[in-house]
Amino acid sequence: MDNKKQLVFSILEFFQTCVEDGTLNSEQVESLEVATHCIGEVFGVDTSDEAQKRELSIKPATLSQIFNVFLKTQKKAQQSSNSNAQEEKRNKVVTAEDKKRAEELKAAGNTKVTEKKL
Repeated sequence: MDNKKQLVFSILEFFQTCVEDGTLNSEQVESLEVATHCIGEVFGVDTSDEAQKRELSIKPATLSQIFNVFLKTQKKAQQSSNSNAQEEKRNKVVTAEDKKRAEELKAAGNTKVTEKKL
């Protein structure tokens, strides 16, 4: 099955839902209907074709539902990544070399500040 056609079919179904849910004004509805027609022609997809409905529809799921699941998953992954980064910072072992280098940088910075004051 052509995933691209299935995606386009789902997008066009989403557009139909937008037209039918009453949230768009008449000008927006007209524009979306024109866009739906054009996109359908380009990809050879027709949401009113029963054969394509059987082949391409993802129902009972909707594109909006799938997108919401993606967003939740992405958010959890980001939170997990942030938690891991914070955990790594907490668990970082400071070596004697790290302390020595920090002291050297501190001394160099103090020297620069003193030089500017003179």
